[in-house]
Amino acid sequence: MALQILSVCVGYDDFLEITLPTWRAWSDYITIVTTRADKATQFTSMEPGVSSFISDAFHRGGATFDKGGALGEAIQVVTADLTPDDWLLILDADIVLPQYSLDLSKLDKTMIYGAPRRYCETLADWRRVCRTGRSDFLHLEFGGRINRQISGFFQLGNWGHWQKVCPEFYCSNRTAALSDVWTSQKWGFGNQRFLPGLQVIHLGKNKVNWSGRRTQRFGATCDPRSTSSPSA
Repeated sequence: MALQILSVCVGYDDFLEITLPTWRAWSDYITIVTTRADKATQFTSMEPGVSSFISDAFHRGGATFDKGGALGEAIQVVTADLTPDDWLLILDADIVLPQYSLDLSKLDKTMIYGAPRRYCETLADWRRVCRTGRSDFLHLEFGGRINRQISGFFQLGNWGHWQKVCPEFYCSNRTAALSDVWTSQKWGFGNQRFLPGLQVIHLGKNKVNWSGRRTQRFGATCDPRSTSSPSA
């Protein structure tokens, strides 16, 4: 029972340098979806157990930033060796994963799982997280309420069931907006759930880069692997 992590990263290499080390504790199978021109992301992805998938779908047909289309292409390729018992985790490149005991055998295969996130918008706040190992001072989205649409920054699903409910693998759109919501709706609202006790950290500003990177580079360097959940 394996876990495949898949993440889109275009112009987000500054975030990926921070987040990627935190993903390694979750999986040895990580694929970064990027463009041919994004050499910085390709370089950051040159680690054992991490591969790059180059997609031309982001701007195909005049799209501004078709994240869903690129994910759909990547899923079709990277899941070729997955079995129906394996799991697929879609992550945004700006998401820090805390230390967490994930037992895939105890999860419901008919569910798509998500997580609440805390917003770490500034370098000063990130340095505080790194210094203290805590993030409970950061704003928690929706107060952590569990009955929420599972958004694309963290979507975990069983691969066997994923193929049944979403045979196109991921929904396409002209921007990064909505494709994640359309995809999670394939499971039905009653089959969406947060992983118990898990909170992730979102680096930088939210809802700004749906049409591609607009924000300034984060520019942070520190080791986030000491963070833990749920305080993180």
